[in-house]
Amino acid sequence: MLSTTSYYAELVNEELERRNEELTILNSDLVNLLASINIPVIMLDRNLKIRRYTPHTEKIWNLIASDIGRPVSDINQKIKIPELKEKIARVIETLETEEIETRDHAGNWYSVKIRPYKSIDNKIDGVVVSMLKSSMIQDGIDFIFKSFSETLFNTVNEPLVVLKKDQTIIRASKSFLEKFGSTELTGRKLTDIAEGKWNIPEVKRLLSSLYSGKKTILDSMIKLGQDELLLNAGLIRLHDEQDELVLLAVRELLK
Repeated sequence: MLSTTSYYAELVNEELERRNEELTILNSDLVNLLASINIPVIMLDRNLKIRRYTPHTEKIWNLIASDIGRPVSDINQKIKIPELKEKIARVIETLETEEIETRDHAGNWYSVKIRPYKSIDNKIDGVVVSMLKSSMIQDGIDFIFKSFSETLFNTVNEPLVVLKKDQTIIRASKSFLEKFGSTELTGRKLTDIAEGKWNIPEVKRLLSSLYSGKKTILDSMIKLGQDELLLNAGLIRLHDEQDELVLLAVRELLK
């Protein structure tokens, strides 16, 4: 026959085993739930240390399993959230969700929501950050930018052309096409058009100087066949290009 002490000790052990089993099931449910969510979600504590995250967060934030418990500031994220620390502090203090739009290194737009993280006993103990890819926002901005730039590009009287560093043509204005007798130049080398007239040392030297620190060229005179031209050029970065490009404007000298 069990003593009273042994009896209650056995009851306590059974209760502990039952609770451990419930916690194991709860933890498994949470892991499976996070794994099934198809959007990036990351849970941070008050000190911005990583609690948990969904698989879709790994690529955006460059996360691996061993990052659990590390401060998120130590992670080289592909997506930057401006003033993240301040926003988290504000969410914890006010209990109000913060929502912002931001971009990753590839130029993709995301809608980021920061919500308070509540513990089982209803205490605020961090935040939950979720990110939705805002393709509609990105597409809208790209459309507006492209429409505006195309209109501006083709209403300037001076012939304009945009070049890669290797002188491959990205875009040419209508006036440039008319001046150098073509209906389409995209993808061709500047040195190959207009019967090779642009394939001269002066042009190569001038364009190379832009990438050597000069950044701009103003009213540089060259002779292209029988034409005397003034070239103005500078480095630009288009919204859909990673590298700097050359914007070249051509003006014919009056004889």
